[in-house]
Amino acid sequence: MAGVPAALAAHDRIRRSTDLPLFYGKKDKDTITPYLLIDRLEKAATIATWDTDERKCTEFSLILRDQAIVWWKSLVKTNPDFNRNNWDAVKAQFLEAYEPKYTARTTCTSFQELFQKSTETVHDFFLRVTESLEKMTDAKPPQLLVVRAPPAGLDAAEGLRIKKQGLDDMERYFLQQLFTAGLREDIRIKVMEAGLDNLQESLKLAREVEVIHNDRRHHKANISAINEEGQPDIPEDEAEQDRLIEAIHAHRARNGKPKDKKKKGPCWYCKGPNHMQQNCRKRMAAKAPMVNKDGTPMKSHTSAIEETKPTDQSHSEEDYYKMASCSTIHHLNY
Repeated sequence: MAGVPAALAAHDRIRRSTDLPLFYGKKDKDTITPYLLIDRLEKAATIATWDTDERKCTEFSLILRDQAIVWWKSLVKTNPDFNRNNWDAVKAQFLEAYEPKYTARTTCTSFQELFQKSTETVHDFFLRVTESLEKMTDAKPPQLLVVRAPPAGLDAAEGLRIKKQGLDDMERYFLQQLFTAGLREDIRIKVMEAGLDNLQESLKLAREVEVIHNDRRHHKANISAINEEGQPDIPEDEAEQDRLIEAIHAHRARNGKPKDKKKKGPCWYCKGPNHMQQNCRKRMAAKAPMVNKDGTPMKSHTSAIEETKPTDQSHSEEDYYKMASCSTIHHLNY
């Protein structure tokens, strides 16, 4: 009984590893491409030890739905001699029906579309380039694996291994070139300037540059919002942009919390709240001089008022009281 939990855990792990997605034969419903589905099934067959073609074909038929089931039944109807238990034959028919065959024309069309879209991340673009290249290389003719003019004494298996290694290196180099060439210009320039000869390092750098540029665009959007409120335009130079961003952050840090304003009043003349005596309506209506805190008239201030009072009556009473108050503003209560 001690081995039961371990056996159940192993069974559950295998079940999850071999849990294949359903295939409907409709682009709007399928969550995986036909090419990747075949790859997933063959890996699942290795994990679950589906050793026979019949078992692989049975498992494959069980994940088909809707139009894909109709296609499965049509294999025998169109060709009575077709063996639906021959995995290689079923796989070939499935890919021919649902995966466009990679010809020279489709390859060129696919490569023309290998540029990073405005809404596409570096990672997603890399996966799209990888998938396109894999489809092309999987369709390469068998003659490419022939070792021409092998050196004397070289074992055939060793020669084939070396040839495959060379082809793999060339495919990685080609993948790096396609990936770099298709990146958005602002990212591509930085990657090309680095002059990296390693695909993984190029991908890593492109992701880092993307993060930096996305952050800069985010700051630009914030600045644009400020511009609508009358702030200066964004400079074209990136260094100037960075300095402007830092200045805005520093300004916000200094002025993030508005200072409390001092409350006005009470008025020394009428003792009322929320105003000072130079604006006191009661005092101005009574044409009374301003007073000290103890209520005594400001004689020097009164003289200043008389001196500044205009004779042409072009100013209001409040205006010349204010003009007079400027000379002795340090005496007033705030």
